[in-house]
Amino acid sequence: MTATNHFLIGVSISLVVKQPLLALPLAFISHLVADALPHFGGKLPLSTLRNVWIFDAVILSTVLLATWKYFGFFSVLTGFVATSPDLVWVYKFVFQEKLGQLPPKPKTGFNSLHARIQKYEFIKNWPFEFVYVVIFSLFIFKLYS
Repeated sequence: MTATNHFLIGVSISLVVKQPLLALPLAFISHLVADALPHFGGKLPLSTLRNVWIFDAVILSTVLLATWKYFGFFSVLTGFVATSPDLVWVYKFVFQEKLGQLPPKPKTGFNSLHARIQKYEFIKNWPFEFVYVVIFSLFIFKLYS
């Protein structure tokens, strides 16, 4: 799932659950639940993957700035926590595999669980990403208005 969608889910949680001790763990767990849903991903050529990351980063940056302006630090933090499990993949791909130039190292612990739950991650599932953006954006808008 895109970072933008994980972030929007985290922001939604922050707006519903006002207690940080509850909202932050829920945001982290929401990442795993969201990754179990059908979503975009899979083996992509490096150039395509780079373009997807850039596009997602631009959208995420815009959403992050709007979240900061309208909802503040707690919502940004909760959105970050909801997105944070994917930082492990970025580290693995960029630093351990040198952008796909080295063979992948075996998955252990959290990485193994994280990979197993993503049964519905396919390139053809990109339309789901747009549906999720719309659903969570409308949810946030409804809570805000």
